[in-house]
Amino acid sequence: MSGIDKRKQPRVIEIYVGLEHTKPGVWRRLWVFDSLSMYQLHEIIQVAMGWMHSHLFMFRAPGVTITEASLDNDWISDEFKDARKTKLGSFLKRPGDSIIYEYDFGDSWVHVVRFEREVDESEVRFGVPRCVGGENACPPEDCGGLPGFDSVKKALTKPSSREYQATIDWLDIYYPNYDPKEFSLGAVNKILKIGASKYLRIASKFYG
Repeated sequence: MSGIDKRKQPRVIEIYVGLEHTKPGVWRRLWVFDSLSMYQLHEIIQVAMGWMHSHLFMFRAPGVTITEASLDNDWISDEFKDARKTKLGSFLKRPGDSIIYEYDFGDSWVHVVRFEREVDESEVRFGVPRCVGGENACPPEDCGGLPGFDSVKKALTKPSSREYQATIDWLDIYYPNYDPKEFSLGAVNKILKIGASKYLRIASKFYG
């Protein structure tokens, strides 16, 4: 009997990516193929959240850490996996499954990545990956973690203060007109259509 085993075909899954301990919450909802490598997922999250790909990252699942391999690859083991050779579908297998994504080990931006549902192919009218929802801007790079982000947001509410002008002067270098409440679904999808890798190569050089 011939035919294609649909179970082996890449699925489009809906995932929620939320930056932990932020109020109001900074989150995105994405449609991605479960055949993505974890490195590709890292790039998509970078674009969707608004990060600039200028720091190290890792994913954490029970008993496993997935990150970018060093040149010698000596550290790859049962506990540490190469993000370029590890598939998303190995960890997010069914709705409710979740992993942790951490970006910038200094500021320690911790995100929960949760499999929400499998997307029926009849729903997919545009390209994948695609951002289908989200709220609020991600923190500026190198702002000092959650305490620094809170300080930035507080300063922006007091235009007559010294902190406001100092914050604006700092933000204007890389984040002119920064608004912590701003999120553009259209802008994210335009970048994803161009290609996350291509965009991040440019962004990281600009920021670095």
